[in-house]
Amino acid sequence: MMIFIDIKRLVQLFFIFIGAIAIYVFYKTFGLSMVFIIVLGLAVLKFAPAFLPVVLLLYLGLHFTGGFSFIADGIVTVLWSIILIPMGIATIEMSKSYFSKKEKPWYDK
Repeated sequence: MMIFIDIKRLVQLFFIFIGAIAIYVFYKTFGLSMVFIIVLGLAVLKFAPAFLPVVLLLYLGLHFTGGFSFIADGIVTVLWSIILIPMGIATIEMSKSYFSKKEKPWYDK
């Protein structure tokens, strides 16, 4: 009995096997979140290269925080900034007018 082997299919199967081993080693070394971001990055490069800067920002956040908690941290930072930036601007305006004594502050006009 003879088994016919298609060399093209055999080489393709070999490279798929090597890719699966590489993904497994990458997963064991860097973790699931990095595997997710590398798969997302490769998909973006293939199908929508315009979104690459977004994926790079996600990668940087993921790299420096070690997880996806940077998204929640960013939302909290934006919410606190909405409250604190106007208060800071008002404080700077009051202190400038207090120290210069040349003009009245905005709340005395």
